[in-house]
Amino acid sequence: MVILAGKIAGDKSEFGLFTHKKDDSQKKVMLDALIAHETYTTKDYAQGLENMIETFLEQYYYGQYNDNEDIYGACFGIAGPVDHGEARVDRKEFKATFTEHDFRQQLPYNNVPVSFINDMEAIGYGIFLGNGEDQLKELYPGKSHPNPEDRRVLMLVSGGLGQALWYSHDEKKGLKPISSEGGHADFGARIDKDWELLQFLKELKQEQGDNSPVSYEYVLSAPGLTRIYHFFQSLSEWENQPNINDADAIIQAAQEGNPLCKEVLDFFISIWGAQAGNLALTYKASGGVYIGGIDIPIEILKEGKFINAFIDKEGNFKAYNEGISVKVFQDNSIVMWGAARHAIEAGFVTNGRFAIMRANQQKGH
Repeated sequence: MVILAGKIAGDKSEFGLFTHKKDDSQKKVMLDALIAHETYTTKDYAQGLENMIETFLEQYYYGQYNDNEDIYGACFGIAGPVDHGEARVDRKEFKATFTEHDFRQQLPYNNVPVSFINDMEAIGYGIFLGNGEDQLKELYPGKSHPNPEDRRVLMLVSGGLGQALWYSHDEKKGLKPISSEGGHADFGARIDKDWELLQFLKELKQEQGDNSPVSYEYVLSAPGLTRIYHFFQSLSEWENQPNINDADAIIQAAQEGNPLCKEVLDFFISIWGAQAGNLALTYKASGGVYIGGIDIPIEILKEGKFINAFIDKEGNFKAYNEGISVKVFQDNSIVMWGAARHAIEAGFVTNGRFAIMRANQQKGH
């Protein structure tokens, strides 16, 4: 009696088997423990991402748990668009389209529930269901006192830029998500250096034969951090600096005192804070803004660049954003855990149990 959950992303994909149990009232099913876990390089399975399930189950399920632990259902957080059970991963190295049906066929019983959700939804389920919020770090406390039903915004800065709203649909059922493709909105400059960056990035895209606008994701992402580094390299005061094409290397060098990398990182963090503040205003997210993804130590985020940009809004809206808290999620497995929590909340245990019973009855006939 387990749930299969995972994260499907362009670089790494993650799978886990989870047990579940009844709560103290014996009326509600809740997530219990992770009993098996593995990570795979996604491009190694580019010809059929569903084959990762076969590999995982061969490693961790068949011969170990399948004798007494049926898989009641599966849920996967997808780092890409999801539409009516079909998902897509789009990387320079490969592109893959896959469906819930493809994944379902890899399970021991292919009539149990299987669901794809956007990774931003999965992160929200990882935070807002169960005790996920207790695992977060506070970047800024905010001056107001939010209510449980107040809107919240999630922002994931990683290989791309994810943004999502969580709102109260029903007080008894908690918060529900509205996904977004807002990361592909046009980048907006605030200060003179932003305008210079925008012009640099427009020219960079045109050199690559791309005349489309510069999006926020083109700036606020791990690849965006390296582009900002190259922008600073182009400035006269930073001539003859070595090429760095890796976001983690820039962050590490900044921590070690490299002045160029520190200025680049501060600039990046300021843009991130400003856009987080924009989302707080756009969605009236008085319940808080939740950020995560790229591995910037919270001590650096707390130096002030993020929050100063977050609250730097016109007129009375500076005071509005001062009232909104900002929290950081840094658990690399939060998408997988959120997918598992969603499966439990969506009734996969009950639905899967009956689906397996029906399948076994049909075999008996």
